Amino acid sequence: MSVTATFAEEAVLGGILLDNMRFHDIASVVAEDHFTSPLRKKLFAAIKSRVLAGEPADAVTIGEADGDLFTEALDLASNTPSAAQVPAYANIVRNNWRRREVVQIAMELSAGARAGEDDAVDSAIGRLLSLNSSVTDCEYTGKQAMKLAWDAISFAHANSGQLPGIPTGLVELNDILGGWQNSDLTLIGGRPAMGKEQPNTALVLLADGHWVRMGDIRMGDALASIDGAPSEVTGVFPQGVKDVYQFTFSDGRTARAGIDHLWEVNYREWTSPRVLTTAEIINKLECRRYRNRLSVRLISGEFGGSETLPLDPWLLGFLLGDGNFTTTTPRFSTADTEVLERVAGLLPEGMRLVPCGKYDYRISGTKRRLNWLKDKLVELGLWGKYSHEKRIPAAYMRASRAERLELLRGLMDSDGWVESFNSIRFSSSSIDFAGDVQALARSLGAICSMAKKRTTHMDAHVLTIRGAGQTEFASLKRKADRIREPKHTLSLTISSVEAVESEECTCIRVSHPTSLYVTDNYVVTHNTAFIGGLVEAAAAAGFKPGFFSAEQPAVQMALRRVSLLSRVAATKLRNGSFDDEDWASLAAGVKTANERDLMIYDRSAITLDELVGVSRKWVHSHGVKIIFIDYAQRITVPGADRIQEVASIARGLKNLARDLEVPVVALAQVVKGVDSRTGDKRPNAGDLANSDELTREADQILMLYRDEVYNPDSPDRGLAEILIEKNRHGPTGFKKVRFEAETMAFQSLARERDF
Repeated sequence: MSVTATFAEEAVLGGILLDNMRFHDIASVVAEDHFTSPLRKKLFAAIKSRVLAGEPADAVTIGEADGDLFTEALDLASNTPSAAQVPAYANIVRNNWRRREVVQIAMELSAGARAGEDDAVDSAIGRLLSLNSSVTDCEYTGKQAMKLAWDAISFAHANSGQLPGIPTGLVELNDILGGWQNSDLTLIGGRPAMGKEQPNTALVLLADGHWVRMGDIRMGDALASIDGAPSEVTGVFPQGVKDVYQFTFSDGRTARAGIDHLWEVNYREWTSPRVLTTAEIINKLECRRYRNRLSVRLISGEFGGSETLPLDPWLLGFLLGDGNFTTTTPRFSTADTEVLERVAGLLPEGMRLVPCGKYDYRISGTKRRLNWLKDKLVELGLWGKYSHEKRIPAAYMRASRAERLELLRGLMDSDGWVESFNSIRFSSSSIDFAGDVQALARSLGAICSMAKKRTTHMDAHVLTIRGAGQTEFASLKRKADRIREPKHTLSLTISSVEAVESEECTCIRVSHPTSLYVTDNYVVTHNTAFIGGLVEAAAAAGFKPGFFSAEQPAVQMALRRVSLLSRVAATKLRNGSFDDEDWASLAAGVKTANERDLMIYDRSAITLDELVGVSRKWVHSHGVKIIFIDYAQRITVPGADRIQEVASIARGLKNLARDLEVPVVALAQVVKGVDSRTGDKRPNAGDLANSDELTREADQILMLYRDEVYNPDSPDRGLAEILIEKNRHGPTGFKKVRFEAETMAFQSLARERDF
């Protein structure tokens, strides 16, 4: 045996003697038979016995039980500098053992094949396959197995009337399953975010400022968010043909959604925003107290900025307002010295302002040279356009918030004004150009309405603009000094909701902690989530959960938890806009969250081996009692095709539950064909994506169904069914629970949820 192999064995033993907890990191990697020296085999067995018994394992304690091991243990502990590399050395030990085993098995296989011994060949092949298995104590006599069963029966009797497993948070589910059970693999399937639909022709704002049709959204698309924080699409779920409703808001903007789509809505008497469906909003608007008093939040405007702009935004805005692009050189009018100085400061060397009237100026350059500004206007498609033909170039609507703000300032410094009652106005004879300016203001988080004003010569389209930070909407001092900040936090009031048509719809899931994204006309709307309630219920009962999330980073999940437990909207957690009531609720929510222990792993493309390794560390070193995974089909197995990958995942998760003796609960994707099925649309176990191996390995399979998604007049509106499709330890069937749209939680009908 090589010196390296000997050193690896000694380093593993010495490292564990220095830090006994390192044993749990390598317990599934090496066994005593993997060591070459009889003395080292004996020492490993002694260490294992003491560590698993919860007793210290060092040279003194081991030497007291077996004097032959004292010197060996002392030498190894003294000569090992650190326990940090124990897992790496353990892999070397295991790989050396496997190579020795392969050689031995190959020799036996060769001899058996030559002798025609079929049993010997089959045995050798089985031994080869077993080389990849984890190291566990898995051999029991019949009497030992019966003792384990009797111990379980005795424990159940001693704890009669108590839930034997980890609480699910739902009384109805606890009654059937007895809670989550150790060593069980439970799969939870359902059409994710079912019913939270928008029509495929609705627009969704991307992080780079482009708009994309809902029907063209793809997994991983980076979206704009309400506060500028990163957000991406983590699920796309076609919903089929649905009835569509149009929301009209106080400044005239509109957005469309299905009857079950979610909205984060505020009302002056509520302490924090609530999440309501379109149907619930319609019902509330029928009550006088809610009419013109329900509102949604405004976007911060933090998106875009990925393109280089050919012309300074303020200068373009000013020229769009007061510039003339149809003469030989660009011209504009102003009586403000402040404006003249700023324009002159933005011109490159060789360009100058030339007076050509009382308040008129042209921007000119050197003779026989191209006019720099004219070239830029040609590039933007504006040169030669009359005032009624001007439009804001698309690149500027996709610019950063700071650049879009400068563009608006330029427009306001030219054709904008401020009324004595603090109303900011802008006017244009072109309805198309006025619409561009309106969209620009809305992109900055402003409320902007448009009204037609009749004049002697032509109609004018007058915009009224209000928004947080509106003192920045003009840079010209005489205008900016007239603007005052709004006295109250502004929001966008819902004026009406009306049915408009039926259309193919799609639901998306996003990673932003508020579950909000931006749709038509910069309206902020909502999506949904589920597994967080299950995690919270386990933590509330004192069973430390470990949560693998491929959907959202740890900080976003933490924000969701605080929002859920405090009932303070996640948007407020990001922008800091708390009132006194929010502070009290927030303090209580954070206190509750801190009292509940939880481990989170947020890698988006986790491999099966990685998940297994982290789970083992959590269980042995951090006391985790249950593993949650969101979701099973996002785990990867490098080198396998999709069918093989799902089969490996199914077996791996079941083996994980058995080896660690903890429940493993995983969300599982359901095929979208369920939605197009005629008749009963309740999903079943066969609807799981790549279902054969998942169905075979799972101990329980639960499906989620809400009848109101497919039948708007359903008598079960506000309820959900949990369909128990498979249960190795008890009955199948279904249970009805309450579906709480405001928090997207499933709630027991028997009592309030216990988290």
